[in-house]
Amino acid sequence: MTKKITLFDRAKADLQSARLILSQISHDELFIDIAAYHVQQGIEKLVKFALAINGIKHKQTHDMDILNEQLEDAGIKTFPWLSENIDTLNAYATRTRYGSDIVATTRKITQLLTIAEGLLPLLRPISVEDESVKPESFSNPS
Repeated sequence: MTKKITLFDRAKADLQSARLILSQISHDELFIDIAAYHVQQGIEKLVKFALAINGIKHKQTHDMDILNEQLEDAGIKTFPWLSENIDTLNAYATRTRYGSDIVATTRKITQLLTIAEGLLPLLRPISVEDESVKPESFSNPS
């Protein structure tokens, strides 16, 4: 039987990757940016997962403004800190991936990482078996 990999699983892996990078190479600015990218991706996927388990199809975007608006419209209150960090997360989504400017700091990444890791127990899919919350794009083909 094929195990479905959810957005939650992907988010958790991104957050773990960021934590591992910071614990091993926190003095290298390039790796700090890579950790920032993984934190942003983890948070983005947690937001999309929260929307999905509430029956809302998330928009196909990396723009945290749009995703935060979807959360607010749905009345999902799991991410009250998100609005004050949108600019940072959007910068992590684009400039850490494509830009040449180093935009992240270990302190800010660690702050966002700790907040996001705190959400994992709240969003953990204990018995989520509904295929509608597990998009095929996140299925494990093996």
